[in-house]
Amino acid sequence: MKKLTKLLLPLAIVLVMAISMTGCVMSITCISHIDRDRNGECDNCGIEMEVPREDIEKIEVTTLPDKTYYARNEQLDVTGGKITVTYNDGKPSEEIPLTDEGVTITAPGMGVNGKKRVAVKYGGHTTNFIIEVGDARYTVSFVLGYDGGEMPDQLVTVGSHAEAPAEPVREHYSFLGWYTDEDCTQRFDFALTPITGDLTLYAGWIQNFTVTYDSNCGGEVPNKTAESVNGRADTSVRPDNRPGFYFAGWYTNAECTEPYDPNTQLTGDITLYAYWVSSSTEMFDVTFDLNYAAGESTVYQTAEVPEGGKVTAPAAPERANVAEKGHQASGFTFGGWYTDAACTTAYDFSQAVSGDMTLYAKWTGQYIFEAEHVDLSGPDGNGLQGMGASGGSVGPNMVDSTPMDHPDINPSNGYYVTYLYSPGLAISFVIESDRAVQDATIVLRVTAETRGYALDPNLNDGYAGNGEIYSQYIISLNEEPIEYPTIEVEGGWQPFKDFTLTTTANLKEGTNVITLTTANDHGLGGTMAGTAPVVDCIKITTSADLSWDPITSNEVGQ
Repeated sequence: MKKLTKLLLPLAIVLVMAISMTGCVMSITCISHIDRDRNGECDNCGIEMEVPREDIEKIEVTTLPDKTYYARNEQLDVTGGKITVTYNDGKPSEEIPLTDEGVTITAPGMGVNGKKRVAVKYGGHTTNFIIEVGDARYTVSFVLGYDGGEMPDQLVTVGSHAEAPAEPVREHYSFLGWYTDEDCTQRFDFALTPITGDLTLYAGWIQNFTVTYDSNCGGEVPNKTAESVNGRADTSVRPDNRPGFYFAGWYTNAECTEPYDPNTQLTGDITLYAYWVSSSTEMFDVTFDLNYAAGESTVYQTAEVPEGGKVTAPAAPERANVAEKGHQASGFTFGGWYTDAACTTAYDFSQAVSGDMTLYAKWTGQYIFEAEHVDLSGPDGNGLQGMGASGGSVGPNMVDSTPMDHPDINPSNGYYVTYLYSPGLAISFVIESDRAVQDATIVLRVTAETRGYALDPNLNDGYAGNGEIYSQYIISLNEEPIEYPTIEVEGGWQPFKDFTLTTTANLKEGTNVITLTTANDHGLGGTMAGTAPVVDCIKITTSADLSWDPITSNEVGQ
């Protein structure tokens, strides 16, 4: 025993001296690591040695926190979560909030997508629960606008689209759609609008009224009643046949001197009166053509008009948006009825009808053509040779998607074209038009990847308002340069922005080509030998029907 004491005593003295020299404090719960590379200093990287409480049998998470899904790098929040502590000494179990003092939470790495385990410690005992980290999600809320009306929220990943809910029903009202403002002036398009933040949508309603359709023939034919549709009387309703007569329309007075305008917004119940003409009267057919591919038939409505009579315009039609892959068209507005499909001559509804005729609807809409869907194969078929900061990129590899560290740049389809930083490098949008027009509006949607820039159709020196040198960038339509206003963009991945190039573009019937060409040698650093935009898409607003052959497979190469 004396020999053992002699051995232990020097060891204890050395240990005490080491502790006193390094300033490292030992406790029952912590052993600090002594870093030899730091001359024996404590590095405060302690190993926790807490002894589990003997009166606790186990702990477990019995109520998950309110939030279990996180965007990358978002801070962990355990509010609402609880653990249940089970004791082994006869004491009843108790529930403790995860936010209470004494509960230790260890957050996982939040910078990478995937399911993560969150460690929970209490009284020396541990348990865990699972969260998920991924792209940011936002809440889309729906406000029905009447007592008792509720609809569940949707959680939508950033850049994705909310799903249009089932059309709500409200007694004695017609549903008009979803709007982004309480006054219901800005209609929301589910198919074309990506979600970039929390959003509240408001249901639009219009009150329905009772429409009485008076046969106006002394009881020979029974009257009819119906509710208005979208606040208007439905003039497609027809009275039952009356022997010896043709039905010739609805009027607001029994004398049939005031024809009813189907576009009238009703403010109360209304009675419409049938107008009859003798069956010996020559009648002409008037066809109202929607003037675009609308399912099996383009016929919107037909009317029979007595010779010398006047045809009444039907209620203004609506045209649905197109949201097919690589082909988006939206915001269609009805522009009246025309005597020709090209919509060059508007019809005069005050003139007498003298024969069968077809009238054509005029539409103005916005078409979106994505840059990532253009032909990137190059003149030799081996791919365009793009130039980036640290090297080249070929063909579809010039297509990229939203950077993880810049989720708010908001490309319209989630992709864009970059690496256009080489003098002479060009991309072309090849678009078909069903008619010639002289008033198309063309918009270019771009951003900057590195430095800002000032693109101009002519200038290639001097400085613009954003402090950047002018860089010539040629944008042409059918080989004719477009004299667009200078495009000034701040650098560093700002959200994509629209720039109007022209409001008087001449599109010809058939094939039209819009080409973007880097026409400068203003390098941006590295191997980027010219200044050029990062291109999201072009948008064309016109009364022509436009189409193209998108190469959607380019997205795979990003």
